[in-house]
Amino acid sequence: MVANLQNLTRLSLENTAVDDKMIRPVSEVESLVTLNVTNTRVTADSFASLSQLPFLESVYAWNTETTPAALDEVRTALAPVKIIGGATLSLPPPEPGVNEVMEEPIDAAIDE
Repeated sequence: MVANLQNLTRLSLENTAVDDKMIRPVSEVESLVTLNVTNTRVTADSFASLSQLPFLESVYAWNTETTPAALDEVRTALAPVKIIGGATLSLPPPEPGVNEVMEEPIDAAIDE
């Protein structure tokens, strides 16, 4: 379906199960300017096909299955495209109670 969107300029696939096989059709969207594959299973192999995109300016690739060394190689191969990404992001655990569901209706909590 993505390959048919020939006027697509920005594509955000972040936080999805997309992998190298699933991202192949993206290389057919010649109008693409920005691609976000943060938190996906994409590897450096996927980026080679993006070099054919004439308008591509930025790729966000944090926390993918691409090693930092491979990402550096991609930066060189795709220059002047900006490859924004690097090491795996580590987020601290949530504070206790932050994600708890309220037991009582919100109105009752406000009245107290």
